[in-house]
Amino acid sequence: MENLDDRGRHVEDSQTHRESSGDSADATSSFEALKTSIMEPERMRWRDFFGMEIDVPPLPDSITPERYERWRHQKFELHYLPPQEMSGDKQYPGWEKKPGNEYTPDGDKGISFLRAAEHSLHGLTPDNLKLPGAWILIDTRDKPGYNQDYQDDGDIGSALRELRNSKIILPHDKGKDDSRCDISWEELHKPEVTAKFAKVLGVEPSQVRLPRAIEENVLGNACYKQWDTTDTYEWSEDSYNLSFFVPTHLIQGDSNLGGISDVFWSGSGNRDNRVGFRLAAVLH
Repeated sequence: MENLDDRGRHVEDSQTHRESSGDSADATSSFEALKTSIMEPERMRWRDFFGMEIDVPPLPDSITPERYERWRHQKFELHYLPPQEMSGDKQYPGWEKKPGNEYTPDGDKGISFLRAAEHSLHGLTPDNLKLPGAWILIDTRDKPGYNQDYQDDGDIGSALRELRNSKIILPHDKGKDDSRCDISWEELHKPEVTAKFAKVLGVEPSQVRLPRAIEENVLGNACYKQWDTTDTYEWSEDSYNLSFFVPTHLIQGDSNLGGISDVFWSGSGNRDNRVGFRLAAVLH
């Protein structure tokens, strides 16, 4: 015969099971709501940009509401970049400012980015013009003007200060050791630097990189118009081969020379107060 203590334990176990099931259902509901709040705006955004329906796949299982809130607090956002070709002959309705000097006011500054990639010149190939077909995490901050700072940059600023204090990257020439400027492409790709940024974002180092030139241009057209408005550059992940004795990589974005249409190159070891960076991470 069941005693009162056993009956009480059964009641408690049943209540615990119901609470656990309720928590699980709430978590599932929260994740489904998150997916909808992100995926539907992406579908609408790319339909307007490309002038056609774009399939947006589900968010990777690694993305949780908690991780997403952390990234939003750090001024990062999730975007799906569909595997579209972005060659110069494409006339997408939202692609108002294509990258390359033929699309800038002067026409003679910077490089002809689309043509060079289409014809496989200077180390670029048509692959440089294809969006990755992946969910990426992108830094959404405004691009500052010359001698200004990236705003609300606490986590990355603190990481940069630690890296400079540890001599992993050189000190800022004006003592602004939390600044994203005056850092070379080569410094940004040191393993210690990538690992530090990955820790800030809560991802693996292999996922962290800079935006590719075509990605920053497309996002600047479709989502972040402010990137077109300031007289500074940002490093791109893309290399650019000029047959010099030093490696070179692309920079882009000076509003005096065309904004998000402006694509130029710089030595990979160069450090300049007019060149900053933003981070991206490929999610899976």
